Amino acid sequence: MTGVELVPEGSVNRVFRVQTVQDTFYFRMYRIGDETVLEREVQVMAAARAGGVPVPMAVVTRSGADWLALDGQLYMLFTAAEGTQVPRSELNHAHATAAGECLARLHRALERLPDLGWRRYRIDFPLVEWLARLNALEQAVSGLAAPDGTDVWALARLRAQREWLADPGCPHAAPLTGPRQVIHGDYHDGNLFFVGSATAFRVSGVIDWEQAAWMPRAFEPIRSAHYMFGHDPPLASAFLNAYVPGLKMKRSEMQAAALVYGVQADHNVWALEEAYLRGNARARRFIPHAQFRPFSSFWREVQERLQL
Repeated sequence: MTGVELVPEGSVNRVFRVQTVQDTFYFRMYRIGDETVLEREVQVMAAARAGGVPVPMAVVTRSGADWLALDGQLYMLFTAAEGTQVPRSELNHAHATAAGECLARLHRALERLPDLGWRRYRIDFPLVEWLARLNALEQAVSGLAAPDGTDVWALARLRAQREWLADPGCPHAAPLTGPRQVIHGDYHDGNLFFVGSATAFRVSGVIDWEQAAWMPRAFEPIRSAHYMFGHDPPLASAFLNAYVPGLKMKRSEMQAAALVYGVQADHNVWALEEAYLRGNARARRFIPHAQFRPFSSFWREVQERLQL
């Protein structure tokens, strides 16, 4: 081993880059202590890899296990993904297309996995509870002695979000419809690697499978498009238009999933609570420096470009 360094991009688990003379590995320290989560992670990675999705390998321990449990802490060591990660600001049409095509291939690879207790999203958000959470966040952010640019944006966004949630037109629940299956759960640019040229890319690595979930399949491409390209509806449309042909998805299935995801997105306070209530400074990078707007306004711009 020639060097070990902390990877700053991790938002929840701590990840270290381990360099040897010949290879690079990534050592993950999990915040959760449930080994069944890691067991499912290994299963879903293996199924994706068998379906042609480029997924790093877990390096087995001396005992032959895929992870190490030591003093209540769980660890896994992974091979490095091929290619490079691309900053969100540099993602272009070719990246969006490659990412959409890869997600379709990923879903085809996972569609036969049974329900083994995978995570599910909550799509029912009591208004009173969420207004109270935003009020607590406002108090925390407003009380900062020396707020920076991110803090200013966080305060503006949570106030606008609270105003929208209190609007009579804001839905707070949605039914889950359409085919359900295992999905990656956190498919976005921070977990993707690319190889190629300026106009022709392919996804060369998909990492971070811990958040695998059991959901309507159309939920994930919509979540990913919004997460990666919420600032650029044409790129979001390119991503979705690359995904849809691989699964022969109909507009009705996409629209039903958009309703579900829209409710989840409009109530999302994860990054704010991690940064300001739980002391997770790494979550600050997920707070956009942009005005909050309801998902429906983004979706109106995207769906008119969908080739469905």
